[in-house]
Amino acid sequence: NIERAQAKVNSDNLVRQLKSLEVSSSSDAGFDREVWRQVLGPSINAWNLLAESDPSALEMRDEKDIDGTAAPTVQFVEMEYDNACKIVSIVGEDIGALQAVIEGTGSLTPQIQANAALMMINWVPTKWEKMWEGPEMPIDWLRAVLKRKIALKRWVASANKGGMLRNPLDLSELLQPGTFLNAVRQETARVSKLPLDSLVQISAWDRQLLDDLPIVIEVVGLSIQGAGFSDKGKLQEVGSGDREMVGVKSVFIAYCAPDHPPPYPEGAAMSVPIYYTPTRERVLTSVMVPISNQEQRWIKSGTALFMDIN
Repeated sequence: NIERAQAKVNSDNLVRQLKSLEVSSSSDAGFDREVWRQVLGPSINAWNLLAESDPSALEMRDEKDIDGTAAPTVQFVEMEYDNACKIVSIVGEDIGALQAVIEGTGSLTPQIQANAALMMINWVPTKWEKMWEGPEMPIDWLRAVLKRKIALKRWVASANKGGMLRNPLDLSELLQPGTFLNAVRQETARVSKLPLDSLVQISAWDRQLLDDLPIVIEVVGLSIQGAGFSDKGKLQEVGSGDREMVGVKSVFIAYCAPDHPPPYPEGAAMSVPIYYTPTRERVLTSVMVPISNQEQRWIKSGTALFMDIN
């Protein structure tokens, strides 16, 4: 399955490069409205369709003054939502400008040309990528940023009600999930009155194993590659005909003092990385996963978890 997945990634990259060369050669002569319409139209349409599907997609608010006395996770979510609003506002203006040029109702500026030139070769415009490092393909990036903008409104509402950390959390709905985990760590330090630098991450697939800790978050929406879970909740082999990615149940993450007893006996679990995407380019964190034996076997099979496979 790992080899098949890697082959697919390599194949997708090759197809992307070939398409980029084809589009680049056709656009070297300069602005061609029909070429722009054909190549950029799908990305523009995807943005417009998703924006129309949910009123909160393009809904804005004035940047909020963050209450410095609020819980770190609440402060994070408020700032994350403000950032999402800012990104969506800027990108929305750029998409509108591109659409206007294609429809013949707008002027072609150097910035529009720069954005279009990169999108034409299937690269995310530099201006956008500086605001958020997301998927590599423009159409995927646009969908991803709107998805997070929509979801973050729910996170803000939940945070303001005081129940966010008691809810199952899909970290793929955040722009900066790593920063959120740091905020959970800070909040734990505040509640437990322990030094922040002394806290270490601890994880388990059974909430009861972490019941003595003050803050425990339930992370949902992860997928696994290179293994599956048995009925007893331990890693097991998957067949060559099985799906490359399999959804897994909730994992629970907390922070504690380094001398806190581990949830699993030595040798009964191994550390497995959680990558942002199947490209395995960025690691979010790692969690302990129960095993029967032979840790090296799972390391060799490339067993890993993924936050976002879309």
